[in-house]
Amino acid sequence: MKFHLKDNLINNSKLLDDDLDSLVKVLNIIERATKYYSIEYTSFLSPSTYVLINDFVIDSNFLITYFGGIDRAERKIAIIRPKYESVGYDEIPIMAIEIKYSEKFANINHRDVLGSLMSLGIKRETIGDIYVHEGFCHILIKKTIFEYLILNLKKIGKNPISIKEIKFDKIEYKEIDYNLINTTVGSNRLDSIISKGFNIDRNSSKKKIKMLMVKVNHKVVENAHLTLNENDLISVKGEGRIILFKINGNTKKDRLKIVIKKII
Repeated sequence: MKFHLKDNLINNSKLLDDDLDSLVKVLNIIERATKYYSIEYTSFLSPSTYVLINDFVIDSNFLITYFGGIDRAERKIAIIRPKYESVGYDEIPIMAIEIKYSEKFANINHRDVLGSLMSLGIKRETIGDIYVHEGFCHILIKKTIFEYLILNLKKIGKNPISIKEIKFDKIEYKEIDYNLINTTVGSNRLDSIISKGFNIDRNSSKKKIKMLMVKVNHKVVENAHLTLNENDLISVKGEGRIILFKINGNTKKDRLKIVIKKII
């Protein structure tokens, strides 16, 4: 559904506090850009925010594009600009950095990196995707926090680190890590898939859906009976994320054989 008015989009989006705040901030930035014919940039947005922005009808003289450093980025900034204006990489207010640590002694994961950044008082909206590799990680950040990181981020866990800027074309993408769950369900309803994917009972699944804690493909849903398809992404607040990876037909007892990817 497309919305022409800001209040209509906000009131129909069924968002909890953090996502609602993010949506309102972006809509205010869009209003500023269209009012003053300026180029405006948001902070990093989660997919649940920018999929909603795509439902907002803006002035036909303007464009909204998204950039997260590389094409496959999940967290991106929105760029709002008049159609006659162009934007170069040097003007975009984000950058890529490389953090190196000792490969021999380090056992660092995404949570370690994000936790170290957040412990410095840095807001999540200033950090984009984090790609953790052996011995180094690549992170997208707002340019405004780069000097602060240089001065204050000395370790991740107990591991001494070094930081340097890198160009966007040097970013090394990392596929998400996941565990496979092979199981059966009575049907591919949302509450059934949540129950199997997170090992919780159906009543708890339905309660989380009713409390607007569940998103399918980044949009909040409140229908426990929603039928899911292969590759649908389900996120549950407080539990994590799963993907309904495969539906492999029926068992002799007419149950669906499915494969779930549980994102680590």
